Amino acid sequence: MTISNKSGAKDTDKPAMYLEGNRHSGEVTGAESALYFAWHVLTNYGKDPEIMNLVDTKDLYVRVKNNPDGSELYLNTVQSNRSTVRPHDSDGDGLLD
Repeated sequence: MTISNKSGAKDTDKPAMYLEGNRHSGEVTGAESALYFAWHVLTNYGKDPEIMNLVDTKDLYVRVKNNPDGSELYLNTVQSNRSTVRPHDSDGDGLLD
């Protein structure tokens, strides 16, 4: 998401900050932190002069999850956090785990 005051300069002409929550699917608290940051900025705009100045003069780019499907898999199944979901013989017994 982009948080910006578009009544001033074009968003591509202003300094910016990029916040990425979940870089990897198992880093689930990062998504909550990114969502909290966006919520805090949006709910305090118009109340807090520092936040108003931040949004009026900068662009804030917030990416909550880089891999939402992987994150949902991590959160809602017993699938371990690996680079692939293909079955793998991790214990060497000749059977796919």
